[in-house]
Amino acid sequence: MSSPTAPVYITGTGNIGGTIGGQVYSVTLTPAAAAATLVLREMGSGGAIIAAFQAAANGASFYGEYCFAYAGQLHATLSGSGATAMIEL
Repeated sequence: MSSPTAPVYITGTGNIGGTIGGQVYSVTLTPAAAAATLVLREMGSGGAIIAAFQAAANGASFYGEYCFAYAGQLHATLSGSGATAMIEL
């Protein structure tokens, strides 16, 4: 098992990390005035959903430590006005 690399900061939707797969070690999801949702897919934007996270509007950040693998390109879809996320790969 490898160690986490530098965190990836997310403010929108798009591919993150390398293209050959890897591991997710932690996720932080921070909402703003609207509820926040972060959906992670493997194999790009059309791939299978491998994880989904939510945080309530004007609420506390969601933080979770994980160690799950993904195949191909990891794709993040972040929704919620002003929301941000950080993923450790």
